[in-house]
Amino acid sequence: MTDHFHLSNVLALLFDSRSSRLGFTKSHHPGGAGNSLFDMTERSRILVTSMLATLALSACSGEQSSPSTPRSPTHSSATPDDITRGDPSVGDRALRLGQTRHGEEIETTIVKVKDNWTKGARNQRVILDEENADRWFAVFARRCTVGDLSEPIEVLPQDFSLGTSSGAIIETPSSYDENFPSPRFPDTKIRTGCREGWINFALEKNMEVDRVYATDFLNSDEPFAEWRF
Repeated sequence: MTDHFHLSNVLALLFDSRSSRLGFTKSHHPGGAGNSLFDMTERSRILVTSMLATLALSACSGEQSSPSTPRSPTHSSATPDDITRGDPSVGDRALRLGQTRHGEEIETTIVKVKDNWTKGARNQRVILDEENADRWFAVFARRCTVGDLSEPIEVLPQDFSLGTSSGAIIETPSSYDENFPSPRFPDTKIRTGCREGWINFALEKNMEVDRVYATDFLNSDEPFAEWRF
């Protein structure tokens, strides 16, 4: 707004200067003609200056009332740690049932679990006795390759085990029936696609389990993933 007032003052001075060069100044001769010309010139100068001041005020008011350009909200680029890949998905990074652990060559999912499995269990009493157990606990697992592998990878029920909150580990029995539980998770090699099925575990009557571990059974005892339920 100050700039506009400076402009109006400069224009007014220029007007006075031009008026002076043209002879439109206050006359000192008697008779009043000079005074009349002075009055007309003075009124014109005042009118022009007033108009310029009005325009300056309007422009300044317009600048103040115009809304400032809103700033775009700043969003953090940080993303939560993806527990389904990278470091082993165990402990504080444990997965939930239904979540998939993403590996470089194969993906692993524990779809669901079932306690007190009874279907077909009558014929499996011998195995329970061998394990000094009282009931069957079953885990439904799925493993899928990441694209088509150059070499087949082995998948087997022994890749999975159960765990308790106290740290006990329960492995699937070494003795098993190909048809129990059904459909049973296969012992095979895959190069493409998925394999899935149930894996059975023999538990004592009062034993409580709350997690499933996945390991590379043939190469490591350390789990790369854990599912809590």
